[in-house]
Amino acid sequence: MSSNGKSGNRSNKNNTSGNKNNNRNNSNGTSKSSKKMGKKLQTMKLTKSDKVIISSEKTDNKYKAKNNPKTKTKSLNHKEEKNLDRIIDKNLNIDINIDDVQKFKKIIKTKKEDTKPKVIVMGRSNVGKSTFVKSMTADKTIRVGKKPGVTLKIAEYDMGNYYLVDLPGFGYMEGIDQKGQEEIKDNIIRYVEDNQRTIATAIQILDAKSFVEIVQRWEETRELPIDLEMADFLEELDLKPIYVINKMDKIKNSQWDEELDVISEKLGFLPPWRQWIDILAPAILKEGLGLEEIGERIKNNVKQYYDDLREQAKNKDKENLE
Repeated sequence: MSSNGKSGNRSNKNNTSGNKNNNRNNSNGTSKSSKKMGKKLQTMKLTKSDKVIISSEKTDNKYKAKNNPKTKTKSLNHKEEKNLDRIIDKNLNIDINIDDVQKFKKIIKTKKEDTKPKVIVMGRSNVGKSTFVKSMTADKTIRVGKKPGVTLKIAEYDMGNYYLVDLPGFGYMEGIDQKGQEEIKDNIIRYVEDNQRTIATAIQILDAKSFVEIVQRWEETRELPIDLEMADFLEELDLKPIYVINKMDKIKNSQWDEELDVISEKLGFLPPWRQWIDILAPAILKEGLGLEEIGERIKNNVKQYYDDLREQAKNKDKENLE
């Protein structure tokens, strides 16, 4: 849904966008010379660019290095590197600490993980985030309570083709001072910015009744409440946000449309709210109402994420051919 219909009546918008060494000990039966050799080998960095002197002689399938000017100098190819590693490990019973190899493994691992998108869940404390995540994941260990600030750590849940990420609640939290609240907000922003490329969609949960009251109170001070700060932040990063308007049971059925129009306008979307049905999702999460519709929207955005990845891959292939 295009956001061209967004109203421009919000002011003072805040821009919130701001080797592991795996060493094994030598066995007790390893000789002193082997230990010395092991220490030397541990400090070596064997890469293809390193030049190693290798004689043409081979004894028992082992390479012997000679400091001989006549000996040819060449770079190790992949097969030779693998062979050398196997020989060293077999004879000295040690692992070589090669920084470059560890870094390469980390890069490969990251690339594999990055192919699975994230769906982040955020919102002010006590708006129903934990209830939503618990319902979506069927994880009975997730704590749900009326006390604000139940979720204080970032938690990821594997949903098959995406990760559902439960972010800490922002805003007021009982027992946490203003400095702590700001730190939590900064951590949320940092996480979103660091993972922007792999976020398929963002779910921001709002309390249907208190949201309007909070916004109006802040409007009197000519300041922007954190709820709208975060909403602007998600849209600025183009994270395809879905706004879940929870606790609709606190509003009379006859007043739903009227109240949702006000919420829509406060978020910057021109009423009527129904024209933004793919972005605004009324719900009563504690009763499971609205979960199916939200799940469908998540599914659509995750599919769009994978479609975009495939399109990018095709374009890259075309560029390589040209």
